[in-house]
Amino acid sequence: MMKRKTILAAVLAAVAALICAFTLAGCGGDEVEKIEGSSGLEYQLSADGTYYTVTGVGTCSDVDVVIGNWHNDLPVRGIGERVLRNFDYDVNSITVSQGIDLFGAAAVSNFTMKRLVLPNGIETYGSAAFIRSEKLEEIVFGTGLKKIEYDSFMGCGEDVTIYFRGTEAEWAEVEIESQGNELIDGYTVVCNYTGA
Repeated sequence: MMKRKTILAAVLAAVAALICAFTLAGCGGDEVEKIEGSSGLEYQLSADGTYYTVTGVGTCSDVDVVIGNWHNDLPVRGIGERVLRNFDYDVNSITVSQGIDLFGAAAVSNFTMKRLVLPNGIETYGSAAFIRSEKLEEIVFGTGLKKIEYDSFMGCGEDVTIYFRGTEAEWAEVEIESQGNELIDGYTVVCNYTGA
């Protein structure tokens, strides 16, 4: 009888831990605020019906665009290829919400944005991630960054400030492929950033 109670208690504890891990609010851990994105963006539901990806700018008219992490009662996890380039007006800033971790090629590239804010937890930005963001002045990287692939900063502005939420030691460990990222050597890097 005692063995059954112990097993039952262990199972209940495991279930409670899983519920805490998968809810957006809860159990004293890191909470991810549900953020609806800028109005008018277009989304596609995943094949398994569990999350959305931003696939187009649609009728969005915000100059400070927010890629939210919540749409139609489901999480938004990704941004499709070259989606943020297709605005037919000048964009001042793009903020990508916490929880988005799937990025298509050149997903966070935009010709007119001056500021780009990225979430914590993204380990790698693929090739051409920010390519031709010609007016970029500030980019905020979250913690957990490990690698920036080739051509990510090709065609970007020459006077960019990189704000990094991690430490100087963590920034020194980030692998930045040299091809197409030569400009980064002249950028100002501010570590331990705590701003928005």
